[in-house]
Amino acid sequence: MNLVALDLRHNYLVDIEPLREMKTLKQLNLSSNMIVFIDALRDLTQLTEVNLDQNKIQDFKPIQHHKKFAKYTMNWQEIPTQANICHSLKLKNVREQFEVQCSLQNQSLK
Repeated sequence: MNLVALDLRHNYLVDIEPLREMKTLKQLNLSSNMIVFIDALRDLTQLTEVNLDQNKIQDFKPIQHHKKFAKYTMNWQEIPTQANICHSLKLKNVREQFEVQCSLQNQSLK
């Protein structure tokens, strides 16, 4: 399968493990689901755009080494702080790496 774009927003997804085999994906929208773990994205190294808005992701380490990201969106996450996200992704200068939109206003902070 040579699928390059997939939009799975608003599907109440919890488990994204089946995505692990979709190695040709470049654009992935997983916004507005119930995702906690993103380990399945670890080997999807062709991804250039990922939307993880409005999920419950607890660990961003599985995607910290992705180098092709042009846009990464994770608004409205239930996360501790923006600094913790950037630290877990090992970002020193967010703008140099890729566009990260961290809107933490009106969120449930732990």
